Amino acid sequence: METIGLMHRGVNPNDRKRARQGRSITLGDAAELYLGDKKLRSENTIKWFRSCMRLHLSDWQNKPLAEITRQMVNVRHRRIGETSGPYAANSTKKAFDVAYNRAMKQYEDLPINPTINIVMFPEYSRNAAISAELLATCHKEIQAILHPIRRDYYLFVLFSGLRRESALVMAWVDLDLDKYTLTIPKPKGGAARAFVLPLSDYLVEILQRRRAERFCYSSHQIAQQLSLVAISAEPLNHAGAMCGNFGLLLLDLAASGRIDDLL
Repeated sequence: METIGLMHRGVNPNDRKRARQGRSITLGDAAELYLGDKKLRSENTIKWFRSCMRLHLSDWQNKPLAEITRQMVNVRHRRIGETSGPYAANSTKKAFDVAYNRAMKQYEDLPINPTINIVMFPEYSRNAAISAELLATCHKEIQAILHPIRRDYYLFVLFSGLRRESALVMAWVDLDLDKYTLTIPKPKGGAARAFVLPLSDYLVEILQRRRAERFCYSSHQIAQQLSLVAISAEPLNHAGAMCGNFGLLLLDLAASGRIDDLL
């Protein structure tokens, strides 16, 4: 009867049903919509998104999007900035945006994204370049590191230009020492951006040395293996300051078993 009554008043019952569905979708539902898309996303992107939802928005997972107000998101953004820092706050806002905007594509009756009431914290680009003047100093200090695995990792990243994550997940199956190439199957941006890195004689020498000692910087096993060896705590000075941008800190955290927090 209600359906017939709506039709008599010129109201499409299906539109009414879709509107109710749209206003009942939760943040958790929106997150699954985003993750379920066919678009290829890298493992790091998925991990980043899930981490933001888990660390800062877990209490909103069952809350309907239509009930999350502009004031609520503004207060949450500022609170995250105070407790976890501005970068975490801005990152969480971006994660909320992609989930909410994905839901809006499917449910047109959702209100406008409430994060229009958020003013992002300022972010400053980090200078990841090592100047020509400091390169020799950095190399000298890395060579002085006593632990061979730690030293070779730093040298490989320094001379290959790889991102820290790519260097940490290298596997022997991706290495062709006859052709002097290393395949990076899942760089930043995902498998669609896979590429082959030409290797110099010096880089091949490092890898041959690691293979001779039956060790490769392969997957998260590096955290377990490094925790079993006595990584020296000698100061890195310029090497630590400049090469930190290449992921040297990651090796220090790996020894404590906290590598997963950064990868």
